[in-house]
Amino acid sequence: MTRQVLDIDDVLETPDDPRFIAGIFNYCDGRCARCRFSVRCRLYADQQGDLEARPDDHWTARVHRSFQRTLKLIQRWCEREGIDVKELKAEATSDEVANAMRIADETRQDPLQKLAEQYTFTALKLSEGLRRAAPFNTWPPDAHQAVETVEWFALRISSKVHRALTGHVRRLDEDCGVDPIQSDWNGSAKVARLEIAESRAAWTVLLTAGRAPAESPMRHVLDLLDRIEAGLVERFPHAMEFVRPGFDNPDSNASTL
Repeated sequence: MTRQVLDIDDVLETPDDPRFIAGIFNYCDGRCARCRFSVRCRLYADQQGDLEARPDDHWTARVHRSFQRTLKLIQRWCEREGIDVKELKAEATSDEVANAMRIADETRQDPLQKLAEQYTFTALKLSEGLRRAAPFNTWPPDAHQAVETVEWFALRISSKVHRALTGHVRRLDEDCGVDPIQSDWNGSAKVARLEIAESRAAWTVLLTAGRAPAESPMRHVLDLLDRIEAGLVERFPHAMEFVRPGFDNPDSNASTL
């Protein structure tokens, strides 16, 4: 299938374009080059269009444009729905800001989030050490691929855990009546668990390739992953029932939230 590249006007004017699966990029692993749904992902089309239009730009300029596009999309959606953006801003109170900051702080202090961040820092430190070690160059190709997998998911796991926890806190605070299964926190927790599984498999490859002894720090990261997953299972018992757009329901083109 030929990939379709959109410019910003295409994206802004066709928010419900049937060529794309709505929301698919919220619950993926971010490895676009390996994804069979990249041609049906609006975010991927947007990023590729920007890259082709301005191939020499620094990544910071791309991030800035991405924020601009997001703000424009929100404004267009509000206009379509008859919502006054200025009025929304005026209604924002200091109490709401304080509550948002409280939720963010509560999430940062959550033992599960701290555990996830501990894994992130430990995994990245160990992977860097492996790459610098001379014996690593003699390891088989699957070990090198395993290190790439570990590094790719190291930060994503703590990020998805954070998103799941933040959404859960807001649900408890607001009692917003969101579907108990098809909620963003369940979707985020599911992605975190899937990425934990891939990371665990990658570490197993590395343990075998390096003939790691019982006291190896690499075995400690497996324990961290097990503890994070146990925490996710306890806090989000229905996460794996969440239906991810595209991946779990290929024919879906509607938002699941």
